Amino acid sequence: AFMERLSQEGIRSALEEARKAVAVAPDLGLAHAMIARMIPLDPTIWPHVPDDAQRREIHGHINRAMQLDGNNPVVLLYVVGAFIGLGDAEASLRLARRAVELNPNSPRSYFALGQACYVMGRTADAIAAFREQLRLAPHDLNRPHALTMLGVCLCIEGRPGEADEALD
Repeated sequence: AFMERLSQEGIRSALEEARKAVAVAPDLGLAHAMIARMIPLDPTIWPHVPDDAQRREIHGHINRAMQLDGNNPVVLLYVVGAFIGLGDAEASLRLARRAVELNPNSPRSYFALGQACYVMGRTADAIAAFREQLRLAPHDLNRPHALTMLGVCLCIEGRPGEADEALD
């Protein structure tokens, strides 16, 4: 559902725009974070894991983003996604918690926390995070994805009735 909403062309375009932003403003942490996030979603490699060269590039952009703007919750959200794309669930969870700490009223922070909890196998915590995201912003852009993830987590937790409600 997520890939369908973004579209392959949208991902390619976002990656290209982030690369242009870094070329023009190499000290823009958000652009580095966005590149790191978008590489694993690139349709030329997704849903496969990034190769060694791509992993090095992703890590380079993560490191640069964190050096430049590591306390910016928006930068952290993209870095969380990058770590998820790399399969580093522990780093994604640590940074998602930090994003919530820095911006506790942000539905996007809770969305990232829900994703990180899910990939860590902490479905009960993911349910709580997705519910908080939906409570904070019932019409959030990520609502369809959050409801899907909420439904999946509820199924995993053995709560099919609640899962059906979320998925409906």
